[in-house]
Amino acid sequence: MTATAKNEIALSDKFKSALTLIKRVTGITKITTPEQYENAKLDYKALITAENEVDVDYKAHPAIVAAGKIKAVKVALEKDLDTTKKGLKNGPMLAWERELEEKRLARERELQAIADAEAKKENDRLLAEQKKEFDRLEAERKKAAKKGDAEAAAALAAQAAEVKTTAQEMKANPLTAAAVVLDKVPTGVSRRMVSKWRIKLADGKVYSKADFSKTLRVKPTDVPGVPSHFFVLDPTAISGVIDSLGKNHGIPGVTWYEEPA
Repeated sequence: MTATAKNEIALSDKFKSALTLIKRVTGITKITTPEQYENAKLDYKALITAENEVDVDYKAHPAIVAAGKIKAVKVALEKDLDTTKKGLKNGPMLAWERELEEKRLARERELQAIADAEAKKENDRLLAEQKKEFDRLEAERKKAAKKGDAEAAAALAAQAAEVKTTAQEMKANPLTAAAVVLDKVPTGVSRRMVSKWRIKLADGKVYSKADFSKTLRVKPTDVPGVPSHFFVLDPTAISGVIDSLGKNHGIPGVTWYEEPA
C-alpha cells in the first residue's frame, strides 16, 4: 500500500496491526532455532487471523458501507432507467411508428388501386382496338367473298384470325400495374421483434405459450381445426413453426402476433 493511499484512507486499528505484522514477518528470512520456528507458527496463525479481521473490518468500514448504499441506489436507478426507456420505446413510440406504418400501407393500397385501374383501362383500350380491327377485317373479308375474290377473302380471314389470337392472348395475360412500394419512414430506433402465438379453445378461453404448464392440458376436441400432430399440444413444436414461418405458419386456430422483445 502506498503512502498516498494510507493518507487518503482512514485505516482502522486492525488494518494498521496487519500492516505491522506483514512488515515484521517479511523480515524473517531464515529460521535457525526451535524457538524461532515456534514463533513462526504463531506468526502464521496471526496472519490467518489478520486476514479474517481485515475482511470483517473492510466490510464495516464507513467508506464501504456508504459505497454499498450508493451501489444499491445505482442499481435501483439503472433498473428504473431501463424500465422507463423500454416503456417509452415500446409504448408510445412504437404506437406512433405503427400508426405511421398503417398510413403508409393504406397509401400503398390506394396508389396500387389507382395503378391497377389505369392498367385495366389501358388493357380495355387495347382490346377495343383489336376488336375494331377484327370487325374491319371481317367486313372486308365478307365484301371480298361477295365479289367472288376467294384469294383476298382468305388473306383477310387469316389476318382476322391473327388479330383474334392476339386479343385472346391479351385477355389471358392482361396488362398489370407494377407493385407500389412506398419507403418506410425512418425512425432511427432499432427494435428486435419476436414472434408470439395464442390459441383459442372451443369454450372461448384464450391461452398463450406462457400459459401452458405441466398442469394445463388440452384435447383435440378443445381446439377444433388444429392438426392432430400437434397433440398432446406441444408449445415448443408450435413455437418452432411460428419462429420459422411467422404469420405464414398455417396452423388453424393459432393466431400469430408480435410484441417487443
